[in-house]
Amino acid sequence: MQVDYIVVGLGIAGITFCEQLEKHGKSFVVVDQAIPQATGASGGMINPTVLKRFTAVWNAKVHLESAVAFYTSLEHKLSEPIIEAVSIHRIFHSVEEQNNWLVASDKRELEEFLAPRVGTNNNPSVHVPYGYGEVSRAYRIDPLKLIRAYAKYLQHTSKLRTEVFEYDNLDRSGAGIRYNDIQAGTVV
Repeated sequence: MQVDYIVVGLGIAGITFCEQLEKHGKSFVVVDQAIPQATGASGGMINPTVLKRFTAVWNAKVHLESAVAFYTSLEHKLSEPIIEAVSIHRIFHSVEEQNNWLVASDKRELEEFLAPRVGTNNNPSVHVPYGYGEVSRAYRIDPLKLIRAYAKYLQHTSKLRTEVFEYDNLDRSGAGIRYNDIQAGTVV
């Protein structure tokens, strides 16, 4: 088999890279052991804020719009719900945190993400004496559902090898790279 790329691992990074390869007409095969790693263990949150300091992440609006567009396009491609809008609640531990939240929510780079109010808790099982703030433009992806659906897509297109990648089987002695029966230009 001759391909442009061998992609090792099918987590968020691997899936994103595969999408770029397809977009640019490159051939590839993914080698993945089908055991959830970091992506499978992640919470799948897309949060445009740093809640410890009530600040926006760098280029928050651009990154958020890009992520939502990317995962929405994957939903359509895979015919599987992948992304959902959620709100995140940040429990305040003091009046000072309440005040800092209200000041932050008035800043231009945060006003579309932080609700400009202090929420009150109605759940007697959760102790929230100072209220909470709400991040209103956050999203959650289902990492395991995404990986399973993308693996199914790759299997259907014969681009997935479900096996442990054996680094000792890489041969770089000739032109390009050889891994078992695969000849490639690059391994990622």
